[in-house]
Amino acid sequence: MKWNQTNYHQSAPLNAFKNKNATFDWTQCQNAFDILKQRLSQYPLLAFDDGKSKLTLKLNTDAFNCSLGGVLHQVMEDGKLRPIQYLSRSLSPREKKYSTVEKECLALLWYPAHKPDDVADQQLDLMSGQHSHYDNGHYFSI
Repeated sequence: MKWNQTNYHQSAPLNAFKNKNATFDWTQCQNAFDILKQRLSQYPLLAFDDGKSKLTLKLNTDAFNCSLGGVLHQVMEDGKLRPIQYLSRSLSPREKKYSTVEKECLALLWYPAHKPDDVADQQLDLMSGQHSHYDNGHYFSI
């Protein structure tokens, strides 16, 4: 599953609890939880990174008006991508004013900075949702 705008809107009732004085609507929150639980339990399920293999990691990030999201994949020997981690967060009011390209860059920088141990000592290929600014098929490696 790729984190996308649909997931953000579905999780909005749950994210509302980050604000002080949020009102609780059990039905909305339960529905949001059930939808996200169902989507996360469908293929592709998260796999466990045993940490022994030094396979390339591929980070696919995307930025939206209100949130950032990413999926960390392990590139298997046969070339298939195996998701090993999902991560997302809401944008601050200041970050919401960023341009689209700035939000995409923020997503690319935020994920490795937030989880440095997960990407240390491994090749990391970066992919962004902002394809218009680079040729498809060319990835950034760090």
